[in-house]
Amino acid sequence: MSLPPPQTAAVAGLEAYPVAPRISNLDDGRGHISGGQRIDRLSYRIQRPGHYQLPALRIKWWNSQAHRAQVSELPALSFEATAASRYQPVFSIRDDLQALGRQNPWRISQYLVGLALLLALGVVALYLGRPWWQRGQQAWQHWRAARQVAWERSAAWAWEQVPGQLKQQPPQLGALYLWCRRNSGRLDLASLGPRLRALLQARYGPAPHAGAALEQLRQALPALHAEGTPQAPPQGHGLRPLNPRHEKDFP
Repeated sequence: MSLPPPQTAAVAGLEAYPVAPRISNLDDGRGHISGGQRIDRLSYRIQRPGHYQLPALRIKWWNSQAHRAQVSELPALSFEATAASRYQPVFSIRDDLQALGRQNPWRISQYLVGLALLLALGVVALYLGRPWWQRGQQAWQHWRAARQVAWERSAAWAWEQVPGQLKQQPPQLGALYLWCRRNSGRLDLASLGPRLRALLQARYGPAPHAGAALEQLRQALPALHAEGTPQAPPQGHGLRPLNPRHEKDFP
């Protein structure tokens, strides 16, 4: 329909947005078209609250039946715009989510998820680190075995066996021989002191009476051990003697 679009005046605080007109046919109810109509629309966006008045609209159109021009008028429209209040939902989303969580017995908390993740990482670490652990355990066992063998081959280990063998009946001197050999490389026990020579004479002489000599030897074991332990030689200071007596002592 060839009607001019309505002229709208600008209103402060309102912003107008024209909408495409809607055109439709008019009929007499029996399927016969008797005319047409066009609906023009405007959408307003309120920029601030306050009192507003939309101006009246005047539209000129031609009446084909009366063969004359006519004017149609839409009166002014007043209204009050206020700030929109905070939206209050009909139902609480938070309460509904909590209710759903209580009704679901299979809900998994974040702590259980973290615990399961740590457990999975631990299993993976054990699986990947098992060869290293086995090699480290074998190296530790070899080191302990080598250290035990070295200890049993030392003079200190042989000396620890001496008191126990002297308490046996009859007393045994195998550990003492072993200590003497490992400590100084000698096999003669008589060279270790008069108490030991007296014990050997009393034990293996023509008239055995080893009781007193054995007791004296037990009491003298600390001194015997101290005398038999080799002392480290003193380190030289690198200086020549003050009073040289030999040709090699002269500079």
